[in-house]
Amino acid sequence: MLPKELQDRLQEIDGLVSYRLSKGLRIGEHRSRKTGSGLDFINIREYEPGDDLHQIDWRASAARTTDDAPLLVKEFVEPKEVLTVMVADLSRSILFGSSPLKSYFLMELLGAIAFTSSHLGDAVGCVGFDQEVCLSLKPRGGKNQVYYLLEQLWEKLEQGSKKFQPQTTDLNAALRQIEQQSRRPCFLPIVSDFLGGAHAVDRAVLKSLALRHDLIAFRPVVPEEENFKRRYGFIKIRDVETGQTVRLSQKDLVVVMAELNKQKEALQKDVIGLGGDWIDLPWDTEKKYLDRLVEKFLERRILR
Repeated sequence: MLPKELQDRLQEIDGLVSYRLSKGLRIGEHRSRKTGSGLDFINIREYEPGDDLHQIDWRASAARTTDDAPLLVKEFVEPKEVLTVMVADLSRSILFGSSPLKSYFLMELLGAIAFTSSHLGDAVGCVGFDQEVCLSLKPRGGKNQVYYLLEQLWEKLEQGSKKFQPQTTDLNAALRQIEQQSRRPCFLPIVSDFLGGAHAVDRAVLKSLALRHDLIAFRPVVPEEENFKRRYGFIKIRDVETGQTVRLSQKDLVVVMAELNKQKEALQKDVIGLGGDWIDLPWDTEKKYLDRLVEKFLERRILR
């Protein structure tokens, strides 16, 4: 069950997402490029052989200035049903720090994506991973699905916090499952810190997914991680995934952080190079990150 504080945060996120959508785009404004006899009228054009005779606009055609002018046909767009399948990092690196800030922030981002999809009338599912795929929920519509999905994600995070055996994060396992099981294009947001094994992505699998799906990576960044880089003197670090404890000097720490940043930039380059997108989202008390998330979400999501 979700902690009361987290429940309150997610309900606030739901309200904020709804407000931002109402200020920007109308619900249902995302449309398919396929024309047909849907509910949304978009254009009138000249009749072409093979057009459905039921689509002829007889009133507009009767207003033609000459008898030999072509008949006019109404064009409509068909509603586009989009599936959102979130790929959620539930590894122990998400539990970094002495407070639950990072894990709460991850849940807020997942909640924002799920609520946005729900408000747009789309089905939402999820694939969660740590050292393997630990959660798989098929896309379904409705607000109840969103809260059920978030409760399941939190339950898996809590279970992971009680595992003390060494583990290596495996994002590839989640991506391969989606590649094998997803039969139709979907919106594919990956929410991860891309630490540990999560940065070592199989480029062939990533390319295959990027060709079929709309892929975007969201990386949550919390102040505790940023302040960690500014520590001085010797510090002890315990790797939450392997369980190993090491003693590092400031010089050693600079080298480690530089390597992690290099790994992140290499993956970021691959994602963007394959037509996907990447956003680092720093946490802030005023939730300004929501504006960036929803804006980018809609930019990628609606223009598909």
